[in-house]
Amino acid sequence: MTMASWLRGGLLLAAVLLGACTPIPEDFGQSSGVGSSGATSPTPSASVGVTHEGSTVRIVGLGATTSDKFELPAGNATMAISACTSGTERPFITLYDESGVSKGLIVDPEKQLKNLTGGTYYVLAQANPDCVWTVEITPG
Repeated sequence: MTMASWLRGGLLLAAVLLGACTPIPEDFGQSSGVGSSGATSPTPSASVGVTHEGSTVRIVGLGATTSDKFELPAGNATMAISACTSGTERPFITLYDESGVSKGLIVDPEKQLKNLTGGTYYVLAQANPDCVWTVEITPG
């Protein structure tokens, strides 16, 4: 082993040891909202949450998330799922009743929900982090 390679090895070891003793910043791993391209995260075109427009329930979400709870009457309903605003992909939506029983996984743009018992429901979405999605459920 030459003196130069021995010194390089010693410097490398010292750098590794110093790095191991350096505290990890408190915000390590948290997103700053700015990606490597310098672009900011997409802003939802509508406010994230649950709203009611007449008898229609509108749920807007961002990425993989669980919605707030909402009420649906007993009977049938039509569920429409929009494509993500960031592209053409659609989220996978699972409708649950208040007790956590799945009423079905919906991947199609529109689904007829039959024989709902009525009561409190929520949706669970599986989507890309930048996907702003919308679900509209219209009874009848």
